Amino acid sequence: MNNNDCIVSIVVPVYNASLFLNQCIQSIIRQDYENWELILINDGSTDESLDICRRYVQNDSRIKVFSQENKGVSSARNLGIKQSSGKYIAFVDSDDYVEQNYISSLISKKTHGYSMVVLGMKKRKNDGSFTTVKSRISCGCYSFVDFVEYIIDDGSMSGFTIHSVCSVLYDLDIIKKHDLIFSDKIKYNEDGLFNIQYFLASKKDVFIDYQSLVYIYNDNSSSATKTVDLLSEQYLLCMRLVEERLLEQKNITISDAILEKQIKRRQVTLFLEVVIYLLYTNQLTIKRLKELAISYKVVENSKELNFKIMNNKKRVIAFCLRHKCYFLLLAILKFGSRKSRKRTGEGEK
Repeated sequence: MNNNDCIVSIVVPVYNASLFLNQCIQSIIRQDYENWELILINDGSTDESLDICRRYVQNDSRIKVFSQENKGVSSARNLGIKQSSGKYIAFVDSDDYVEQNYISSLISKKTHGYSMVVLGMKKRKNDGSFTTVKSRISCGCYSFVDFVEYIIDDGSMSGFTIHSVCSVLYDLDIIKKHDLIFSDKIKYNEDGLFNIQYFLASKKDVFIDYQSLVYIYNDNSSSATKTVDLLSEQYLLCMRLVEERLLEQKNITISDAILEKQIKRRQVTLFLEVVIYLLYTNQLTIKRLKELAISYKVVENSKELNFKIMNNKKRVIAFCLRHKCYFLLLAILKFGSRKSRKRTGEGEK
């Protein structure tokens, strides 16, 4: 396929990724869609990553490499956006790789006029096996009017509705026209925030097909996102900054009522994430649970949750929150934790 009007820029931030980088780049080179450019951003790597990038640049004119001092993945992606010349843009992490039909699958839907196309991912475990990264969203087209009602939080206590920028295809002109960037100050949830800001700026429909598993996420135990301390000042600051960015959308692209409803849902979601973190680090007590419930205003905010789309376990959790049944909630969480650890073999002698 060779259509000069349909070029895809693929941005890959690279930082000390020499163990995975060849696999990542080769998976892009092997695409069944040929009209792409690969923008490699060397983010101050101290290993052989830059040398690997340069070797590929010498052999394929579609590949370019740019270097900067180490500033983080958000800054690297922003530089990649500036250097991109395609009609569309996609992001791939340097320790991941993609299927041969990655670009063609995204393009086949994008040309129908959707603002963004979101496809599925699977995780490659350290033992070589694969698991599907599950999603609660059904496949299909979502109109802007409908999707704006739950683009931030759908009320199922599951986090941002579209949480990753990987396996997503965007219009580059929308990003540049609205000066959309990844915030250097936000180290967590920056992907989901970018997706929200892009969607609201585009005011167009979205196509989602999480059953098309075109992106392979390597279960890299050295990744910083695997060891996030949800009680750290850095994490809490990031969450405050995310909320500030979301509140900036008031009276601009989203009504106050819709935004505030989703912000309240998000507070409950964040509360649950912290509670589960405390549980798995053996720090959760009834006293701490009650303190957090007050801090996140879960009794009031849980009224905005959507019971209809929750699984049974989350329905029970939501009921406990709404009615302050904290002893019951703690028992349920501990029981669920024991079952999970038993399934994974944790704690066995």
